[in-house]
Amino acid sequence: KDKTDLVANCYRRSLDLHETIQTTCHALAGASAADRIATLMDLSCQAQIGPLSPLMMQAGFLNLPLADRTATAERITGFRKIWVAFCEAGVAEGSCRAIDPTYSGVASTGLFSWLPKWRRPDHRLSPAELSAELVDLLMLGLRRRD
Repeated sequence: KDKTDLVANCYRRSLDLHETIQTTCHALAGASAADRIATLMDLSCQAQIGPLSPLMMQAGFLNLPLADRTATAERITGFRKIWVAFCEAGVAEGSCRAIDPTYSGVASTGLFSWLPKWRRPDHRLSPAELSAELVDLLMLGLRRRD
């Protein structure tokens, strides 16, 4: 196989992992939408900076064959739709404040996608500790304030 096949396979494996994370979050029995969002962010963050660290979404994407690029883009769009659905459910049930779910999804995706780029291996916080801090920060903006 060549480099293009390797990059396409890395995208598929990374997206498979993120699908598993989203499926897990969706299946959380009794959890509010805000709790599902927090779990989604926590697991995504740890996946991005943990020992398996999926490929950043920018690397080599434009060099993929059209069929792989299209399939990858469609899966990423599906992830964004799930984020929007979680946010809309949170607003409807009262666990999240009224925000624009599309832009909050773009912002969180950008944050988690770039974690492997800006987090140094010798960072003072473990992946779990950094994840907890980032989730806390983001949830301050998403949770409903009374």
